Amino acid sequence: MKIQPLLFASALLLMGLGIVTLFAPDEVAGLLSRSGHATSGVLVQLLAGALFALGILDWMNRYATIGGIYGRPVVLANFALFFITTTTLARLALATGAGVALWGATGLCAVLAALYARLFFGAPAGGKS
Repeated sequence: MKIQPLLFASALLLMGLGIVTLFAPDEVAGLLSRSGHATSGVLVQLLAGALFALGILDWMNRYATIGGIYGRPVVLANFALFFITTTTLARLALATGAGVALWGATGLCAVLAALYARLFFGAPAGGKS
């Protein structure tokens, strides 16, 4: 079986972000807060659960054939996450005149969204499962 590099990388990224946000919710909430608007640590932990769960889904499917009609739910879930994240971060970056870190995160999410869109509308990646 051949590992799917995109699912492998997404799994590591999402599980890593999920673990960080789960165990340091107040610090992450401080980074996400805008001036005058507090972000709840509980909401950050709920976000952590969602990120970690999607990371586990990617990890469990890292050897599966994806693309085309194969693995559509996994590909579509990842595409939705990364597309929505890209648009949200881009809107925030444009509104606040953000720095390099926010634009870098936006770019990374945009690349992942584009790769998942290509898989969703293209031919299967990898060989037989």
